[in-house]
Amino acid sequence: MRFFLVVLICIGMGVAGQLLLKSGVMHSDTSQSLLTNYLEMLTNPLVIVGGLFYLASSCLWLLLLQRRHLSYIYPMVSLAYVLVVIASCFLFHEQVVLIRWIGVGIICIGVSLVSQS
Repeated sequence: MRFFLVVLICIGMGVAGQLLLKSGVMHSDTSQSLLTNYLEMLTNPLVIVGGLFYLASSCLWLLLLQRRHLSYIYPMVSLAYVLVVIASCFLFHEQVVLIRWIGVGIICIGVSLVSQS
């Protein structure tokens, strides 16, 4: 049970990182030069915090890799895709078409099967 909690924390931190990165770059000025735009994005506090979340998730992932088979834990990371799709609907008002929801359902079924092996 503790292992699954650590996996969920790792996934949650990665998802939070992605959402913060997206939030940080959404309003950058694309009329600027590429370098100026990129530097603006890199200094955005949301991008910095998002990167830190992603880094923390990667560090936690190393501990998980040390304790379990990669073939067992890596498919569970696909839950991040599910959470990002759901969060993107609510936070960014992104439209998700039916075929994508079907894919999300298939991912959930796959993770369920892997976790029972």
